[in-house]
Amino acid sequence: MNSRKNRGASTPAIIAVIAIVAVVVTVLVILPFFQASYDSGRFSGTTTYTNDWAKVKVEIPSDWKMNSRTISKKNQMMRIYTAPKTCPFIGICTIKSKQSVDSGLEEIRESVTGGYTGVSGVSITTKSKSTRKIAGQTYKCLPVVLSGNGITIYINFYARKVNREGCMIFVAAGYSEDEVEQVLGYISKYSK
Repeated sequence: MNSRKNRGASTPAIIAVIAIVAVVVTVLVILPFFQASYDSGRFSGTTTYTNDWAKVKVEIPSDWKMNSRTISKKNQMMRIYTAPKTCPFIGICTIKSKQSVDSGLEEIRESVTGGYTGVSGVSITTKSKSTRKIAGQTYKCLPVVLSGNGITIYINFYARKVNREGCMIFVAAGYSEDEVEQVLGYISKYSK
């Protein structure tokens, strides 16, 4: 008889656990339907970029020029803007992908370091990934330092997953870490 009493006492605990699991599953299944879908963002003129999906706005100085290498596809967008003297520069990229930010940054690391292997007089150093707040959101950062011919360029790649369906990526570069910070200052929080 005692075993029946023990089973009866555990029934409310089992029901509570099932209810909690049901609530969590419901939230995980329904929440994506209320989040904004992937969007590559919009440019107003040539120097203002807004993206409600990623909640960012970038206001680039009017004398900066858009690089001719741009990508504008259904699931990917990339534009690079350079200062009149070619550095500092900023890259703005969105990509619809299920890939993790960490694996994407590792691909960037391999691509960047592989692109300069064997180039005489050029050294490239990648540092450990870190995190950084940009426009109120946490981005993972991959810092890269490129040196050669008496010139050093600091290039930081910033990426974050947005609504589990894509990534917002920025590339900020300058002749100093202060210039990189200045470039990041062009990015702000955006909402309609």
